[in-house]
Amino acid sequence: MRGCRQAQRRILRHVDHSLPLEERFLLDEHLGLCSECEDLYERSLAVEEALVRLPEPPEGRVDVEAAVRAIRRAVDEGCDTPRTTTLPWRRAAAVAAGFLGLVALGAWLVRDGSDTSDRSEAELARSEQAAEPPVEPPAEPAIEVIAELEADAVIQAMRSHLLASLDEDWDPASSPAVDLVGRFEGRARELHLWPLPRIAEKLLDDPDPRVACAAARYLGLRGDQLSAFRLEDSFRRRDVAAAAVRALGDLGPRGVPVLAQALQDPELAPGALVELQRIGGPDAAGAIERRLLTSPGPMSGSDEMLDALAATGPAAVASLIKLAQHGSFADANPLLWLKDVEGGGNELARLLRAGSARQPVELLLQAVAVLQPKGLPLEAQLWVEERVQELRVRERALQSLVLWEGTAPLESLLRLDAEGRVPDDDLLWALEALAGRDVQRLTEYARELLLAGDAITAGRYLELLLVSGDPRLAPALGPFVHSDLLSDGERQLAALAIGEVGAEEDALLLLRGLEHLGPHDERLFAACLITVHRVLGEPGVTRATSGLSPGATRQVRMALDEVGTGAAGAIGLSRVARALDGALAKQPKNRNPIL
Repeated sequence: MRGCRQAQRRILRHVDHSLPLEERFLLDEHLGLCSECEDLYERSLAVEEALVRLPEPPEGRVDVEAAVRAIRRAVDEGCDTPRTTTLPWRRAAAVAAGFLGLVALGAWLVRDGSDTSDRSEAELARSEQAAEPPVEPPAEPAIEVIAELEADAVIQAMRSHLLASLDEDWDPASSPAVDLVGRFEGRARELHLWPLPRIAEKLLDDPDPRVACAAARYLGLRGDQLSAFRLEDSFRRRDVAAAAVRALGDLGPRGVPVLAQALQDPELAPGALVELQRIGGPDAAGAIERRLLTSPGPMSGSDEMLDALAATGPAAVASLIKLAQHGSFADANPLLWLKDVEGGGNELARLLRAGSARQPVELLLQAVAVLQPKGLPLEAQLWVEERVQELRVRERALQSLVLWEGTAPLESLLRLDAEGRVPDDDLLWALEALAGRDVQRLTEYARELLLAGDAITAGRYLELLLVSGDPRLAPALGPFVHSDLLSDGERQLAALAIGEVGAEEDALLLLRGLEHLGPHDERLFAACLITVHRVLGEPGVTRATSGLSPGATRQVRMALDEVGTGAAGAIGLSRVARALDGALAKQPKNRNPIL
């Protein structure tokens, strides 16, 4: 078959533990199509395992027949086999060689062990040949025959030990296999030199489903990549399939390729998803991703598959973005599952650092909006700000920024404003869009800046609010009026802006704050009076000047009326402040007329 030579080289490298992961997948694909290479792969693994398991040879001869009788006696009795200190080395090597098809290896081991013990008797035998007639030595069974007989005994012993290790309430599909394997290995000490995973693979075809299921779960903890493909053969038995799926989960990443095949079977898919989720990592995430991508149409149960994908860990982030790009989900946006990915924020940040060559920028921006800055490192937020400065994707980047919750988008807007690389119109659009979603956070952010004592950033934020002139931003102006952190001019501008764009509740808040003004804040008091007069009318002015005499009150109202008929801005502010100053000069004990 084409590719066999390359596959054989990969088998040798796999046995030598030097085959990269991506080439292992290529080898697995070839083995699924070529029975000859699969047989070579199986025998190569068996040779490696047999060599690893062989102990050092003992010095004396061994009693082969006694070892065989001990194993068969354990099979017949169905109980614990009598423990021996070590399995006879020479016979164990010969049997393992025959069982694995390594006749030459077994013969060499037998011959190597017997040469030294018989060398001293050779000369004595030659000297006695002349005196005695030759005696025909008893025929010894061939190594292959011995191996076959004893392998059958070991299979039966393993079967007996597995059955004896099962609890009455043992569930092959859900009970942990650790206790089962522990009890089995405690009973089967005399079998420890045999390739037990290979024997367990034969027991997968046992007529008794309890034996087959127990063998499957044993392979989950003690098997290898070849065992995974043998477990796949058990899918055809519905009384063993669930145990085989669970065993593949126990097998870990080596079981992922077969679990990926189980996803194609509607009956096995739920259990396979559970096991892939339990294994986690990029291999498991990739298996679920491929199943979703290869679906011919909208899948039933795609939500469950996306749940399992998100549970595989950080590797799911790239898979979810790729699925969103595929666009085959009519009712579900895969990006929404990013919230369920543990460590998803750091993984998304890693993808952002790596660039957007594989993931479209638009989808990465959506992913950032889904995870939100609270779930992301600061570098992800800065990455979005860099995209805002790029004309090509500025609009999409601003749309992503606007979707963020809390005050993080305001922080980004002020950083962008300070850098001066984004037009004011774009920044103001984003600011007003944020106000439309939740205006309260704009007020909270103003308080945070003032409490933090950040006068520079607070001043820049106030300026952005003033330039906007959006009525929805008026509540955010209130905290600036009564903060000593800002200059008098900035505070006066904030008070006057509330009168121009604010609503009645904004003016009432301003009115309640007048009592906290100091004795030398006439111009700020005048700015507040102009706003109160403009929004609340005479009732508001009456309340604000309740501490003045009737004559002083009349003087202040005349100045306010002049402002209302056209004298606005600095001129109107100066007139009201001058009138207020003259009125307050007549009551030096209390410079605040509202008290």
